[in-house]
Amino acid sequence: MRNFFALAFLLLAAASLSAQQLPPLTQYTEQLSIINPASLSTEFMTYNLKQSAAVSYRHQLTGIEDAPRTGYARYDRIIESNSLMAFGAQLTYDRVGPTSQTAFHARYAYLINPGGSYFYVGGGLKLGLVQFSIAANDLEFADGDPAAGDFGGKILLDAHFGFSVAYLPKRGLKWYAGASVPQALGNTIEYERENEKGEAVILNFKRLRYATLHGGLLIPVGEKGYLEPTFWLRQAKDLPITVDFNLRQQYANKLWVGAGYSTARILHFEGGLILQEQLRMQTGAIRIGYGFDYSTAAISPFFGTTHELNITYMWDKNRRLKRSKDSPR
Repeated sequence: MRNFFALAFLLLAAASLSAQQLPPLTQYTEQLSIINPASLSTEFMTYNLKQSAAVSYRHQLTGIEDAPRTGYARYDRIIESNSLMAFGAQLTYDRVGPTSQTAFHARYAYLINPGGSYFYVGGGLKLGLVQFSIAANDLEFADGDPAAGDFGGKILLDAHFGFSVAYLPKRGLKWYAGASVPQALGNTIEYERENEKGEAVILNFKRLRYATLHGGLLIPVGEKGYLEPTFWLRQAKDLPITVDFNLRQQYANKLWVGAGYSTARILHFEGGLILQEQLRMQTGAIRIGYGFDYSTAAISPFFGTTHELNITYMWDKNRRLKRSKDSPR
């Protein structure tokens, strides 16, 4: 019986380079409920719209074969009274080389409003199932023997805990911050199969428990938009800390542009359109965003660039979205 630790080592090495166990996002401010289950959505904090649905597709390192690809679909709703209650559902597909994960999560968050102020604080939980699969035909042992057949899907329970604070006055500066623990259960996945020689093969894979921090400001700029500086920090045991910094400017309810940098030596660029008046929508809008990553590492020309597309529909049947001449919220 032989232990195939090479795969685990390879995947951990990949995680240290790109944190792919926790799929990266260029436009992470568009997906706050994904990176922290306690977070309020951008659509609510910016426009006070209480429902949103989004899809996102990310093609990473386009210059290599079997490059990482990630897809998301999510729905978020917020119920507002003296406090805020947020709930939603998320579907994720992530493929890295021979490994793939398909996950479904439901999330719930509750934030209280101490003293009836504009300050909110609370926690959230995201629970779901993850199916993990390995295409063993794409693997080869040190002696050149491939493993026979695919390693079937393993279904695991997954949990993600979060904490969030936000200051959301009707006018003026707003801010938000949060901390979370993705993959909190730290599951270990083990496969046992036979190779073409009939020898037993064991593959072990450890889902790393992460700690994350994120935060941002919404700074009004005149009466036509706002400036949003943000950060997102991720860290797992024995892996370096990765921090993304981003700054984007939104011009009224029409478009936005942004740029940033990651300590993984990656430059971020993003831009998007907000379609409301063009579609004659009164109680909602569609946001279409594109993100582009370029690595400044010496080996980056061999791996290519990263592209990300995000489409969000946000709405609230009880509220009209303000015209472009007005400031957010």
